[in-house]
Amino acid sequence: FGGQTRSGAPSDDTWEWDGQTWTEQRPATAPGPRLRAAMAYDAARGEVVLFGGLASSGSQLELSDTWGWDGSRWSPRGPGPTPAPRDDFDLTYDGARQKIVLFGGLRLAPLGVLEPWLADTWEWDGAAWLERRPATAPPASRFHRMAYDELRQRVVLHGGAQHPGPSTDTWEWDGTTWSLAPASSVPAGGAAAMTWNPTQARTLLVTNPGTSGAPVAATWAWDGAAWAAQAPGSPLPAGDWAMTYDAARQAVIAVVVPSNGYPSETWVWQGGSWSKRQPVTAPYLRTVCGLADDPARQRVVLFGGDDILIWTSLPQTWEWDGTDWTLRKPGTTPFPGFFSHGSCALAYDAARQRVTLFDGFNTWRWVP
Repeated sequence: FGGQTRSGAPSDDTWEWDGQTWTEQRPATAPGPRLRAAMAYDAARGEVVLFGGLASSGSQLELSDTWGWDGSRWSPRGPGPTPAPRDDFDLTYDGARQKIVLFGGLRLAPLGVLEPWLADTWEWDGAAWLERRPATAPPASRFHRMAYDELRQRVVLHGGAQHPGPSTDTWEWDGTTWSLAPASSVPAGGAAAMTWNPTQARTLLVTNPGTSGAPVAATWAWDGAAWAAQAPGSPLPAGDWAMTYDAARQAVIAVVVPSNGYPSETWVWQGGSWSKRQPVTAPYLRTVCGLADDPARQRVVLFGGDDILIWTSLPQTWEWDGTDWTLRKPGTTPFPGFFSHGSCALAYDAARQRVTLFDGFNTWRWVP
């Protein structure tokens, strides 16, 4: 629902994805146009919940309304107290407690007045919002991300922006209190790429040095209690990263374009260390690209990115077989728009055994 159109205006259209196609829904009643809102699926009540957002990028009118989508219509939810109007926040569903959790965000202020960053915690139980007031909570922040750890039944919050700068904090919510990971175990630098590594049973994170001046990137693993620095094996370049887990070879594969502009490099994380591979053929110079594993065909698929020398989109498809890269030349390929391939996203659809691409405008499926 919603978002920002190419003209910059907020949108009010509703779309559904059934695994094969996107279909626009046209309910008689719908939330007003907005961007920078947040949605989460309420599994206990079988509906998508939407809250807040920004009604106009021009007037900067923020919203505090709650809506539920049941598959055929939007319905306003309430009444009762609601979180303050906001944007740049996040929601996630807590399966153990059957509640949607909201934290933080930004509430815009008149010109010349400091924008209040928020640090409140709210829970939605399907009927009403309840503000939780734990003794300890994350600092006021925006652009953070939250996810639910089903194994440990915790909501995990990481990163974001805080005054006076970016945050590298990791917090967990157990339904009663927020707990902060020890400072000694918190990664430094902005997140370059992150993926789940089943063989290690950890979330693997690569951070860029940012403003620290470090010449190389760093590798971290999160076990649900702390981030642990991993031995890099070889110096890792700081730059644009894309990572995915290669199931056939039980390793994490990464494609990186170093910040000094050298050609793309291929790195493999296996056995607790990184090793740089020397394929005969490699993808051309590029910035951020999409990378996904295709376990049915035992290939890793790469698409898109931008040529960092002439800043032109590269609508190219490459495959990694564990030894070398091969450039594929399909008869049909996604349209080479700059923004779509500079930040495209790939994921593997296990039910249909296909790598799926969203290029910013359209959804594609890779059928080799």
